[in-house]
This record gives sequence, structure tokens and C-alpha cells, in this order.
Amino acid sequence: MVFDVGDTSDSILRRMPMASWYRLRLGAEKTGTALIALTPAPQTRSCSAACVELNRSKSIWRGRLLRGIASTLEARKHNGAKRASFESVL
Repeated sequence: MVFDVGDTSDSILRRMPMASWYRLRLGAEKTGTALIALTPAPQTRSCSAACVELNRSKSIWRGRLLRGIASTLEARKHNGAKRASFESVL
């Protein structure tokens, strides 16, 4: 299940009670479902199993055609971070 609040402002999301994130997590666990929350900034804190941040570093063009995207992925948990860079080419 995907919970997409990516176009919601950070100030509005910060008003969401932590109990709501726990309820979403518990609902996903009970049904054996993976829950992915798409937010503009980390919101779930200790409710999440992992926090993944994906940033586009550049677009890859061949002439006037988009051929791919170079990105940086950072996976974080409460005790550390791992970073990887990759290119996705069409």
C-alpha cells in the first residue's frame, strides 16, 4: 500500500499525530502488507522500519531525448545511513 502525501506541505504533515503513524504501521503489520509513505521530508520517525531518500542528481539526455536519470539513494535507520548513487537509463 502506498500513502502518497508528497504534495502536502511539511508544516501540515508535522501536525499529524504520531499515534496515526503507529496505527498505519499496525494496520500494515496485521494484514502482512508493506506500507510505503511518500512524504516531502521524513515524518514517521520511530514508526518506520527504514527511511529512504531519493534525489535526482541529473537528467541524462541524448540529443533532445531523455535517456535516463542519475540519482542518489540514501537509506537510513535510526542508527545510521548508507548511500548509493545510480543511473536509470531508458
